[in-house]
Amino acid sequence: MRKLCRFVGITCALTCILTTLHAQAAVNGNRISVRNLTEPGTVTRSPTLFERLPHGKTGVDYINVMDLQHRMSYLNYAGSVCGGIAIGDVNGDGKNDLYFVSAPRSNKLYIQEEPWVFKDATEEFLLSGEDRWGAGVAMVDIDNDEDLDLYVCNYDAPNQLFINQGANKPFEESAASYGLDMVD
Repeated sequence: MRKLCRFVGITCALTCILTTLHAQAAVNGNRISVRNLTEPGTVTRSPTLFERLPHGKTGVDYINVMDLQHRMSYLNYAGSVCGGIAIGDVNGDGKNDLYFVSAPRSNKLYIQEEPWVFKDATEEFLLSGEDRWGAGVAMVDIDNDEDLDLYVCNYDAPNQLFINQGANKPFEESAASYGLDMVD
């Protein structure tokens, strides 16, 4: 099980890296641009890689709160077993959506409505995760129908596989039918 979760995590990381490189290549005419930002005159202002966007603007109000009274609170100290995020277009509108898994609260799906503006669609898509202790998540088209499904790894509860039923339709939990409802 741990090997599967590690594989899913590595796959997600590589996907993010390759997607970033592909996006950069597309912007620069299929070449990756390299600039030395330490040379004088190269930068006219301080380079900013990130900008803080408040939840009031983005609609993303997800907080993964540590519950020190939970029977599995010892997992909080491992750092890598207290949730995760997957990014991809789950409703087929061409915009990346966000799915957070939590420990041990409800998971959250945020659908992007316009650039950097999201709507909580967790209940609409039936993706709360039932308050399991989520350790990680991956988006993959497991049923080969050209939409993204969600695979959630949980601690001390069966893993979940949410099958996407199509744009703006609820997902269907199907881990058992794929033999993926393992418990770690």
